Amino acid sequence: MSDVVLMTLIVEINNGVSKRKVRCLLDSGSQRSYILKSTAEALNLKSTSSENIAHTLFGGATTDARCHKKYGVKVSPLGKGTLFEFDFLEQEVICGNMPRLPKEQILKELKELKRNKIWISDLGDGCPKIEMLLGSDVYSKVITGGVKQLKGGLTAVNTKLGWTKELIRDEGTLRELGSLPKTNSGEIL
Repeated sequence: MSDVVLMTLIVEINNGVSKRKVRCLLDSGSQRSYILKSTAEALNLKSTSSENIAHTLFGGATTDARCHKKYGVKVSPLGKGTLFEFDFLEQEVICGNMPRLPKEQILKELKELKRNKIWISDLGDGCPKIEMLLGSDVYSKVITGGVKQLKGGLTAVNTKLGWTKELIRDEGTLRELGSLPKTNSGEIL
């Protein structure tokens, strides 16, 4: 059995008048970034334009094209004043249940996290809904390059919006399959 916790974090979004904390998924496999329609409505965000998009899903299925309103959304890390503005398309549902990092996992790694000055914002029980997805159009703009491989399978990744994490815990073992033969000049045969 294996457990996988994807890269999520809590960020603040605002409309210039009010702020809201939202759970955000970083997904470099998505070409675009999305915000829940209900979140955009709750913050009274004003649409800047719209786009007709058909989504191609894992496995090759394609949805019918549908109109997505586009919003310029101000995003900041929790407790900090650094503000970024990115374009997001509205979406009724972003994804299904996305588990959080269990607190007991953090307790196991607490000394190492403190030593590396890593603070994880999205942890605890339950699966609160994902209200925002940062796709590849934004992903490379927020990743800082700071990555810490911790014991127990936890990988912490630093972003301009705070630390996020990935956990892949597998009861199996990692097996090296070998390497490809190379010529004297280093070319793979």
